[in-house]
Amino acid sequence: RQVESLAFRHGSGRLHSGFQSISRIDDERGTRRVYEDLAAAGVDVHAYGADTALPSLPDGISTHTDPGEELRRSWFVVSTDCPPDRKAALLAHEVGPNEWTGFWSFEEPVVDHVDRYLQRTYW
Repeated sequence: RQVESLAFRHGSGRLHSGFQSISRIDDERGTRRVYEDLAAAGVDVHAYGADTALPSLPDGISTHTDPGEELRRSWFVVSTDCPPDRKAALLAHEVGPNEWTGFWSFEEPVVDHVDRYLQRTYW
């Protein structure tokens, strides 16, 4: 929850969260509440998944879906459009059953690149 926490403490900016399936927002205890609080605090929240049917979500959470493999096999949380000390990205890709590879970054150019990629590809 570190990336979400950075976005919440700033109270604005944009947060991209890839859930594989947006319905997973209800899988882990407290996740829905975290995202409700982020949206209520003024963070521009975007949820991504390979869903064909979406769960009911709180106001202020935009959804982006694509049935392709990229969202189905990826997990990410990206805080951007905020001061450089609040920017962060966690990206992971599933390479096997319960096996992931990925990275963290707090570097502004890396975070901005991921932000632009998500907007170009899924908005």
